[in-house]
Parts: sequence; C-alpha cells; structure tokens
Amino acid sequence: MLRYLPRLVPPRTSPPEALVLPLIEDPPASPLGEHELIPVVAWMVERDGVFVHVPATERAELEMMRGSAIMTMLDGDLTNEVLEQLPGTAFATSGAYAAELLLDGDHLTQLHAILGASAYLAAAPHRGRFLFGGVRGGLEGMRGFVAHVRHEYDAAPAADRISPVALLVRDGATTAVVAPSRAAPLMTRLVWLPPSAAGGVFYFVLDCGLGATSLVPYSTNVEGELRHGAGAARGTAGSRPGARCMRASAGHS
Repeated sequence: MLRYLPRLVPPRTSPPEALVLPLIEDPPASPLGEHELIPVVAWMVERDGVFVHVPATERAELEMMRGSAIMTMLDGDLTNEVLEQLPGTAFATSGAYAAELLLDGDHLTQLHAILGASAYLAAAPHRGRFLFGGVRGGLEGMRGFVAHVRHEYDAAPAADRISPVALLVRDGATTAVVAPSRAAPLMTRLVWLPPSAAGGVFYFVLDCGLGATSLVPYSTNVEGELRHGAGAARGTAGSRPGARCMRASAGHS
C-alpha cells in the first residue's frame, strides 16, 4: 500500500506538474506582502523508500491520500517545550512531521483549549518544527512570537526552511498572516474601531516620529477575543482610519 504525506513547503518551489494546494484560500493581503510567504501544501507519495511529488493529475484521489497521511504522520515522536524567553505563553513542538501539525484541524482545535484562547498564533518556520502561542503577553507577546518565528527560520539550513511568518488561528484553522512583521518596531498598540467607525476592524497605531501617529489597517478582522490578548484599546471618535504618516508640524496626531 502506498504511503502519502502532505508537506508544508515555501510557495513557488514545487515542480509545476506537482499536486500543490494552498494552506489558506485567498488570504487577506498584509501591508508588506507577507501573505505571499504563507507556505503551501505539497502532496508526496513514498516510492522505493523516498517521498516524491504526487502529480497534479491525481487530485481526484485526494481523500484517499488524506486517509493514508493520517497513518504516515503517526511515525516518530513529538517533543514539546516552553519558549520561556518570550513574553506571555508560547510553545514549540519538534519531530519529523511537527511542521505539518499546522494542517491538523483537530490538533489546532485542541490547542485553543490548552492555551485557553479562542485565537492564537502558530507557525512552521522550518522542517520538523511547529510553534504556537503568542497569547497572554499583550502586544509584546505577539511581537516576540513573530520575531522568534523569523529567528528560527533564518537560523535553519536553507533546505529546511518553510516560512518566516506567523499565522492567526481561529476556530481550529489558520486564517491570515499576522503582519506587518517588518514594521513591528514601529507598532505602539492595536486599536479596535467598531463597525460604525471603520467596518469593525483592527488598526495598527504606528509611531511616525516627531509626535505623529498613523492608523494602518490590520491584515484581518480579529474579534474581541484577541483584543484582550493584544492589549488593544477602543479607538476614539477622533481616530482617522487609513491615514498616512504625516509630519507633526501638519497638526495631525
């Protein structure tokens, strides 16, 4: 019996004839384009002891492959560790197929209960590694988690790297990139603007220097459960959604 396995791989790295599926269908665009770094799912089949790409022409067999993959991914042990250097709560799982836990909806759902959070962050920076958490540490905890994902990605051998971005998990599924990661040093806080003010979305408040600030739309619609975890405060009537950074001398703040 053939053994099948889904592997998380960087986008645009698989042969054109391979069966590759998106991890997130039509993800919300992030301000700096990090959504283009979301890993994709390449289906593999074992032949002569080596996993090779499944041809895209075999997509009709996907359900059968998924059933086989459940057994394949039971191979090997998983170990967990607490990422004590990060603010808040964060963990790492290591093992042969640890990164592919990001594809296991049942596992992602269980983590909601383990973390006591209806929304959390997760990532697969490199082969054999799964990170999750980024909660109960406020904005610093989120920043720290995003930065740690990038650190592990950069430190891994090039052949093992998967993705440098952190993903938001809600209802047991990955939904969007938490971004902008490269703008993180500028973030001062998150604010929630209700539907009457801005369609009910989060905005990053950026420190533009010289006493000026700007609101930049967050990459996804994160609801109240993350408001507490991110330390967000409700926006005021004077907030101006979508404003660009402007010089303090122009009188905007």
